[in-house]
Amino acid sequence: GMPEDLSRQFPNASVDVAEIDPNVIKVGHDYFKLGEYPRVKAHAADARHFLRTQKDQRWDLVFGDAYNGVRAIPSHLVTKEFFQLVADRLTPNGVFIMNTITAIQGERSELLGGILTTVRSVFPHVEVFDVTSLDNKQAQNVIPLASRQDWRPFIQERFHPEGSVQKRLAASHVSPMSLPQKGVLITDDFNPVDAIIARGLLQ
Repeated sequence: GMPEDLSRQFPNASVDVAEIDPNVIKVGHDYFKLGEYPRVKAHAADARHFLRTQKDQRWDLVFGDAYNGVRAIPSHLVTKEFFQLVADRLTPNGVFIMNTITAIQGERSELLGGILTTVRSVFPHVEVFDVTSLDNKQAQNVIPLASRQDWRPFIQERFHPEGSVQKRLAASHVSPMSLPQKGVLITDDFNPVDAIIARGLLQ
């Protein structure tokens, strides 16, 4: 959905997709009209390996949405080293967006706390958006947005026209006061992500 929508909104943009399972790419061609979007290039590769090999490439947007099962984020895609790799592959005004399934508050927010601590160790500006508007203590789709630029003024302008991007962003923006105030720094050498996700499922 994301590559297709980007191609519609920005028809001149080149879109790269890193999908580790080549069968998913085949399904995209067979059933989801992937072949009708020639500027979308799907690569059968692990996302981290793909970024590491694209040393001369820079993107305006990197969107992370990788899962192994219902809740399990591949642990090597949530470390400080991975986020630094993403930052190195972005243009100066580029943005990194990541889909996470986590609670915003309470015992089940441990994953969000760790991800925010880790992302903030690389990016100076991080905002969070709640796209489902569920109880903050329940697991849901939560979207951190990280960049070198401050997005707060863009989000918090007093007036936003109906239907505008600003209006939608402002409506789903999570106040920093509502976010976890601490979390573990996740690195390649210290990575408790699987254990954190398991604790969240048990709760």
